[in-house]
Amino acid sequence: MGAPAAWHKNPFLPAANTQCWIFVVPGNASKPRDPSELPHSEPMHRVRIEQKIYGSKAYQLCPAIMMRDLGEKNLVQVRTTKDGQNIVLKVKAGLVLDWFEGLLLLDAMQRTPSAQKACDWYEGLQGILAKEKARRNLLASIYVTQKLLNAAVTGPLFPSWDGKEFYHRRTPLRKDPPAEVPGPPPAGFYKVDRLLEYLPPWESFVNPRCGLYQDFYLVLWAGPQPKESYASWPNGCEAQPHATWEPDECLPDELDTMRVACKKRWLDAQREKEKTLSRQGSGEEEGSSGTKRSAEEAGLPDGQPRPAKYFPDICERTVQHAFTSDVDIVLEDNSKIKSGWPKRIDEYPGGYSAVEPPGYCMDACTCMEDWHLGELKDPSLSWLSNPVSDRVLASTTQMFRNNQDIHRERGTVSNQCYFEPPLLSAEEIARLHEGGKRLLAFSKSIRTEMREAGSPLPLNAVMESGAEDILSSLLQAYLTVPTGEGSGPFQPLTFEKQEGPEWLSVQRSTGRVSVNRSMVREAKGESLPLVLVLSRMADNNQVSPDLRVDLKLHVTHPAIPPKLETITGKLMDQFRQQKASFQTTLRELVQEVYDFDERSLKSVSLAQWMRVMKNLSVATQAASSCKVIR
Repeated sequence: MGAPAAWHKNPFLPAANTQCWIFVVPGNASKPRDPSELPHSEPMHRVRIEQKIYGSKAYQLCPAIMMRDLGEKNLVQVRTTKDGQNIVLKVKAGLVLDWFEGLLLLDAMQRTPSAQKACDWYEGLQGILAKEKARRNLLASIYVTQKLLNAAVTGPLFPSWDGKEFYHRRTPLRKDPPAEVPGPPPAGFYKVDRLLEYLPPWESFVNPRCGLYQDFYLVLWAGPQPKESYASWPNGCEAQPHATWEPDECLPDELDTMRVACKKRWLDAQREKEKTLSRQGSGEEEGSSGTKRSAEEAGLPDGQPRPAKYFPDICERTVQHAFTSDVDIVLEDNSKIKSGWPKRIDEYPGGYSAVEPPGYCMDACTCMEDWHLGELKDPSLSWLSNPVSDRVLASTTQMFRNNQDIHRERGTVSNQCYFEPPLLSAEEIARLHEGGKRLLAFSKSIRTEMREAGSPLPLNAVMESGAEDILSSLLQAYLTVPTGEGSGPFQPLTFEKQEGPEWLSVQRSTGRVSVNRSMVREAKGESLPLVLVLSRMADNNQVSPDLRVDLKLHVTHPAIPPKLETITGKLMDQFRQQKASFQTTLRELVQEVYDFDERSLKSVSLAQWMRVMKNLSVATQAASSCKVIR
């Protein structure tokens, strides 16, 4: 027998003594039940479908308190209540939900009447949901971005390609694209063309096409199709007759890049939906930045100028702000600023989050108060004092001061106390200048070869999974590298498609590209024009004139241009001519697409190659202007 597979439990377990949720048998809080588990046999599956034993009818969400990790394989201990009495349960780690994630499930049930009618337990949790929604916005987009974008909510046991075992949650996801498998699949396996849509687990739970607590994907199966349509199947889709809804555990981890791309599309749509709901909740009219009200309706004191517009608060929908030329701060009227300030991720509205660093405010913070000028009760920061760390810090600082080879200590007489680079000889300065010139020339060569690799740009490369950023990477090569000490080129501010096929769209703010595959068949000719206009920032913080970029899309060319091997070889020859320290630093980036041992291009997509070359060009240019000391 071989060695047992490595196993990984839920990496998102709530902290000890915090609120959480577990799933139990409906009506029996002492008996946990796995809501992600598929039926074990075909007869069980038929009974499940015929009697609709899934979702809220088969599983009950129950509030609990996370106690501790038992240190056993996939088990934790929680405390909940049954008939008014506290009980302690051993539960699979993957079945313990973060408090906010459980609220998202209750919110999904609130929007799904059929899920409410199928059970008796939802009504008892409505009060919790109402209380939580009164004090914060339940924004699924933020939770998916920070918790699930690089993770999979899967089944009770998910074996990965490298022999590891994951229970209910799997992270991180793989970054390598799926390999093409020639010929027909083996018995029991089916080829996937692409993933069309994504449903997070709380939406899957209430969806009758799914009914389990896993990530679900609408899978378009590759031809030839054994059936003309799957729309009438329990997990079928009327809008996509050759696609079915499938749980995460049925898809191998080789499709992880497809998973991430599908989740990003869902996030884009979800953010727009949340913004629309936020505008509706605040009474904002479409196309305006606020609503107008009379001074009497707004409760303005007599004589105070009536502002032109009101703006809805980003956190509290019922609060509106007005701006005048003279605002008097009254402490009593602003007493709720601190208590109402968002201090956790789930208290922020859609599209907003705390700046990192410094991160989220804590209960003791006062910086959000407009009149706060800053106070430090203990300037010595005595609470940070520790004899061991103080001694190590003092020793390390002294060692740095004593190393006169890398700095000059200045200001000991004037008490300015700073360090500056040492004076270099003329020979050292000339040598460093020559190295910088080589790096800058290399950066320009990378951009030149990127343009060559994308002329023309194969449509097949644009349509590959994970290729949404292929244009934004390629367009970086058309921006001018400044000479001398200037900075840039900067990422374009906007990407405007001026000319091109209607089935290809370019996101204005990011340059991400998407293709309507159903319309591609109508493409006529081998080469299609694609013209983009980029607005960009200049080195003086002013907006530069727009840059027009004329590209060609080739309909029949292969996804990987044959010349890419030669182009990569030329660039790697220049890479080896750079300083050894530079090569060592960036080797990890380059080896994503290039095999240094075989001296050959790896089997990667054109989008991945463009992404790496863009990053290499930026890093090379930055290194060319660094003031290296030794």
